[in-house]
Amino acid sequence: MRLFDKKRCLPLLLVLLAMMLTASTGWAQILEVTGSPNQLGIGAVYLSAPGGSVVGPVAPCFAGDTAPARYLNFVGKNFNTGNAPKLLIDLGAGQYTAWIPLTPADNNAATLASGPYYAAIDCSKLSILAIHRLVISTGNGPVYNDEVAFDFSVIGPKGLTGPTGPTGAKGDTGAKGDTGTKGDTGSQGNQGAKGDTGPQGDTGPKGDTGNQGNQGNQGNQGAKGDTGPQGDTGPKGETGPKGETGNQGNQGNQGAKGDTGPKGETGNQGVQGPAGNAFGYHKKFASAGITGTSSTVLTQVVSGSNSYIVDAKLNVPFANGQKEVVCSLVAVQNGVSTEIDRLDTLLLGNNQSAAKGGISLNGVFTAASPATQVTISVNCWTGGDTRTVNNGRMSIIGVNVLVP
Repeated sequence: MRLFDKKRCLPLLLVLLAMMLTASTGWAQILEVTGSPNQLGIGAVYLSAPGGSVVGPVAPCFAGDTAPARYLNFVGKNFNTGNAPKLLIDLGAGQYTAWIPLTPADNNAATLASGPYYAAIDCSKLSILAIHRLVISTGNGPVYNDEVAFDFSVIGPKGLTGPTGPTGAKGDTGAKGDTGTKGDTGSQGNQGAKGDTGPQGDTGPKGDTGNQGNQGNQGNQGAKGDTGPQGDTGPKGETGPKGETGNQGNQGNQGAKGDTGPKGETGNQGVQGPAGNAFGYHKKFASAGITGTSSTVLTQVVSGSNSYIVDAKLNVPFANGQKEVVCSLVAVQNGVSTEIDRLDTLLLGNNQSAAKGGISLNGVFTAASPATQVTISVNCWTGGDTRTVNNGRMSIIGVNVLVP
């Protein structure tokens, strides 16, 4: 790589984008002259909070950050002339030891060619006192590779807010305008004279009350008649004699009881069966990249049991326009592959946030014998784009007898 040459600048879009970024942007060195129009080139690198855009807000790493999650963003050219672009941090010598797939901000043709592409990182896994080497590759050969040195902590944390300035003096109140004069009130008309009251007529004389008549005499009460005598009660008839009771018959003799047969002998106790066994396995991962081709994100070799009960789960993000994800639970025994479970899932994200979905797989596999080694794996692939799945785990329990 050679240092920047003003006579050979990147396209105007990258220059304008670089002017919008703050001091946390890292610049790639000028590309070697290969004569190939497919030369991969890094134009600008910057950090943003998850969900940020190519114009900000820029969010560099700093010491003591309680929320260290970031997006590491790249813009440049020819990201789409080879394989899907992938990122290697510090040549794999740090905590990021493997290639990380880059995800485009959207699936427009201009974005797929020039970016921005991003990868999710954790500031706490990177030294903020060092300059880090970032390599992007889309294939083998110089034309498909480029690198840049980048400082993850160019800008320090935000300083304290200064004191509030004094309040300015209040302006004088303007003079109040004069009040207009009130119009005169009209005079009230005179009240007419009240007429004289006429004289009351004389009350006529009351008539005399007539004399009350004399009360008539009460008539005499008639005499009560005599009560007649009660008739005599007739004599009661005689009761007839009761018949004699017959003699009770003799009771029949009871039959003799049969003898009790001898008790059968108790059988011998059976031999105790062999002791059962149970083996448990558990494996997990923090994150793994998947593409349109099936790849293994979790695997475990088991043996020693007749049957195995398997449970697995992982988390999948779905940003705007991203395709479905398929995961299968597979057991391989003696070179023969058997699918235990499979799940297809698709969630709809948008330009502001990514949808978060969970994939859960489970099932049972019976081995040919306890001595047979069985490889149990979780394989995932997308509908054609790249994705990073995270927080996956697989638990396996080996049992001697599987009760249906």
